[in-house]
Amino acid sequence: MYPKDHFIIGILFCVILFFIIPQISFLGLSLIFASSILIDSDHYFWFIFNFKNFNLKKAYLYAKNNKSKKNRKKLMIFHTIEFLILILILSHFLKFLIYVFIGSVFHILIDTIDLVFKIRKNKKSKRYISLIYYFIILRKPKKFNIKKI
Repeated sequence: MYPKDHFIIGILFCVILFFIIPQISFLGLSLIFASSILIDSDHYFWFIFNFKNFNLKKAYLYAKNNKSKKNRKKLMIFHTIEFLILILILSHFLKFLIYVFIGSVFHILIDTIDLVFKIRKNKKSKRYISLIYYFIILRKPKKFNIKKI
């Protein structure tokens, strides 16, 4: 999903929250809105890491136009369960992080809904939602075979 879509849906979500839970302050709603968009900065970090290029426009165009296998199978660090758990734990000490947690969960929920519709349209896509799964299960070393020596 593109930033423009997250921007529009994030605004709608915050307006709905404002009417459903009026106790949330303007700062809280702002943090929810900002985190529902800025969580996607990990896509930019992925581009920098893989291409050693800091050009934001090139990163955006790459993500928009490149549907290669490498682009589909990537780990987005801020979209993982472990990141959400960390933010939730830290929110017990830094209360404002609960709003970041809410915005992040909302963003991931919207991404997941979008991903389901893409899969239904036969668009291949894969997103890893766990660091543990990505590094331990997918990156496990191949079994040693003595016969190959």
